[in-house]
Amino acid sequence: MGIKPNSKHQTPSKKIGIWLLRVLLLALGAIALLVLKAVWPWLYILSEHTPPPVLPAVQQPSPSPTPLSPSVDEKPKLPVAVVTTAVATQMDFELVGTFVSTNAGEQFARIGIAGQGVQRYFLGDRLLNQFPMTAIHKDRIEFFNSQTDRLEFLEIRGLTARKAGAGVAPTPLPPFGIRPEGDSTYRLDGYEWREKFDPRTNNPFMNAHLTPRFNAGTGRVEGYEVKLTNPNSIWHAMGVQNGDILLKIDGRPTVNADEMDQGFRQIKGKKGFSVEVKRGGKIETLTFDAD
Repeated sequence: MGIKPNSKHQTPSKKIGIWLLRVLLLALGAIALLVLKAVWPWLYILSEHTPPPVLPAVQQPSPSPTPLSPSVDEKPKLPVAVVTTAVATQMDFELVGTFVSTNAGEQFARIGIAGQGVQRYFLGDRLLNQFPMTAIHKDRIEFFNSQTDRLEFLEIRGLTARKAGAGVAPTPLPPFGIRPEGDSTYRLDGYEWREKFDPRTNNPFMNAHLTPRFNAGTGRVEGYEVKLTNPNSIWHAMGVQNGDILLKIDGRPTVNADEMDQGFRQIKGKKGFSVEVKRGGKIETLTFDAD
């Protein structure tokens, strides 16, 4: 009988090969761990920035259109008037002027309304936010008065008198809207006063020759003596006479040119003011009040 070799007994070369294989496997494992450790943060960043999948859009039913409220600029629909022929209005309006064009959208009228001043109104605009303007002509406008339920017209002041015929003279407008009521009292027509008096073009020194006058006691300027040179000046309209010494305008002493100019600017559009003058050695106060 032959003798079988014992498997437990291995040659030295075989043992070395096994240990080399184990060392190689351990080295590969260590390298794999190092690579994974280096790559893992980048895999995390990429996973955070990956956009979500795009889902197919779901068709939503379109909502029914909501009716829009009428625009402020939309031209109003006029109600049917009981009277189709316009009649003269009794409203406290004043037509200052109109601009008429072949393009209706460009036409406008300048109208003065108490408390609102003179403003520009286009065709279809509402006076006092309630009376729509229906027509603009060269010398008059028409609007629907919802209070009287009729069409009414407004003409430029003085036109009605001129239309009355021969022998009827139009009522003249007072210069600068200033009407004398007494020896030293005057009434201001609000619209005319605001429109025609401009302290820039009606400078006090451009309408008269003003000479400073000194107080005999103090030696200081007490006012300016007026020598009128323009009969259509603001001084004539205010009742200031040749030889008057202007002392105050609306309570502001006229002791120099700057104070005089500031006093004029101060009364612009004002509803009431006074002018103090020395006339014949006596001090008089001219008072002005608006309608």
